[in-house]
Amino acid sequence: MLNIGLAVDYLLRNAPGLEALGGRIFPVMITSDEEVPFPNLVYGRTSITPALTKGGGKDAVTVTIDIWGTSYAEVIGLAMATREALEHKNGTFAGVRLQDSYLTSASELADPPGFFGQSLVFEFR
Repeated sequence: MLNIGLAVDYLLRNAPGLEALGGRIFPVMITSDEEVPFPNLVYGRTSITPALTKGGGKDAVTVTIDIWGTSYAEVIGLAMATREALEHKNGTFAGVRLQDSYLTSASELADPPGFFGQSLVFEFR
């Protein structure tokens, strides 16, 4: 599932609760010549474990999502909405078939002075 980013992008952009991002959702890195306002979100595939079975199986793909803002409460709320948008998905999204997805870890980030972040790691099959 090298194309997992297509499904992640679709799910995030169509999720209730992420309107505060104003479309500032970026694959891999922020791609803008101008300074991008907060809050914003960057996602990327961090690993893939191929399914090496005779029956085919599904690859296990890990995606990390970093959410940045100027308020701790804001990034917590966006992290919760992101989890809601991505966890336990089954179906076809942006042409990518998902069997399941779940949060595997989460950590808090800081970039002084005054920037707060949340880093969420999901596994998709």
